[in-house]
Amino acid sequence: MIQASSLESGTVYANNGATMTITFSMADLADPILTYASQRTSTGFNANQLAWSTDGVNFTDFGSTYAPASSFALVSFDLSTVDALDNAPTVTLRLTVNGASSVSGNNRFDNIQINAIPTPGTVALLGLGGLIIARRRR
Repeated sequence: MIQASSLESGTVYANNGATMTITFSMADLADPILTYASQRTSTGFNANQLAWSTDGVNFTDFGSTYAPASSFALVSFDLSTVDALDNAPTVTLRLTVNGASSVSGNNRFDNIQINAIPTPGTVALLGLGGLIIARRRR
C-alpha cells in the first residue's frame, strides 16, 4: 500500500498533463483492482485518465476520463477485464491529471492499493503445501 500523495497545478498550470505511475508484478496473480481515496480542490485536476501497460512504454487507456470528488471518496478501477495483466511479470499503471484551473489547485491521493487473486496454479501449489505440512505433523 502506498500512503499519501498530492499533485498541485503549479505555476501557469504546468502540471496539467502530469502523470503518476505505479509499477508492480502480477506474476501468479490475476484480476487486479486498484483502489484509493481521492479528493480535489475546486480548482484541482478534474479530467483524470488511468492507463495500463505491460512494457512500460505502450499504454492503453482504461475507461474514460473522470473527475474526482471534492471531498474524500473511494475510487476503484476493476481491471479484471484486462486479460493481458494476468500473470504479467511487469505492469505499469499511469494516472494522467488534467483540468486544473488555478496555480494552487490540487488533487490528493491516499491509501493506494492494488489487490489481485492468485491464479489457479498458485492456489493448487498452496493446497499441496498445506497437505504436505498436515501429513508431516502426523
